[in-house]
Amino acid sequence: MEDSNLPQVRVERSETTEPFTATARRASKASHPAR
Repeated sequence: MEDSNLPQVRVERSETTEPFTATARRASKASHPAR
C-alpha cells in the first residue's frame, strides 16, 4: 500500500517544480535583460 503513494508524491513534486522553475527563469531575465 505504501508503494501506491510513491507515484502520487512524484506527481505533486513535478507540479510544484514547474511553477518554481518558471519564476526562477523570470527572475533571471529581469536580472540580465541584456542577455
